Amino acid sequence: MFLKRMTLMLAMMLTMFAVSAKAINCSTPPLECFGSTGSGSSSVSVSFTGPGGTIICNYDYCYCYTCPDPILDPPGTPIKLYIWDIESTNGCTEIDMDLVYAAIREGLTSPTMLENLCGSVPPCGAGQYKYFEYRVMACWYSLYIGPYLHFLPCPGCTAQCVTLSRVCKTPDGYYNVQELSMTLVGDLECSTCALYGFGVGDSIPPMARLDTTLIPPAYVPGECYHVCH
Repeated sequence: MFLKRMTLMLAMMLTMFAVSAKAINCSTPPLECFGSTGSGSSSVSVSFTGPGGTIICNYDYCYCYTCPDPILDPPGTPIKLYIWDIESTNGCTEIDMDLVYAAIREGLTSPTMLENLCGSVPPCGAGQYKYFEYRVMACWYSLYIGPYLHFLPCPGCTAQCVTLSRVCKTPDGYYNVQELSMTLVGDLECSTCALYGFGVGDSIPPMARLDTTLIPPAYVPGECYHVCH
């Protein structure tokens, strides 16, 4: 089960909503996206009460998806969504990353995504649903790419956090989304991430930073951490 951990600073308030501007480059998807039906990018904002008032953190992310085959796949086969790059676009680096992953998961079940991805949503009451399988790698680390802080899956770690949901549409146009399960698939040890270190269960992991001891000074990646709590 996915147990969400929130730091005291972030636990006071959380609202999530989509934003329109996207600066992330999603032109080079990873192997996990090969064979997918399609791909895209989107944005989310995480708002919380912190020192000085409301703090809003914006994140762009890349995803790919696979639609079930209407002939070969049995009824109830989910649409598979995979997240492979997250970019902090406004400098929010000291944040509980559990909140960011939750916001992205919410964004992928927005009305636009629900209705337009792989066919329409069936009406409630008919015993039919549209299923979504949200996948995100279990181990991540941070890295500066140009001026932006990115969060990327740790190399060589194959474990994934998998969330299965289903949705139907009520007569008044409301999307009834039900979360069915949250599971960990694969090995969480991520031993191949030793190059970056490994922070066990860190919601606020050691971030990429500027190392002034290097000549010339250079940004170094953060440690690996896992997001399946």
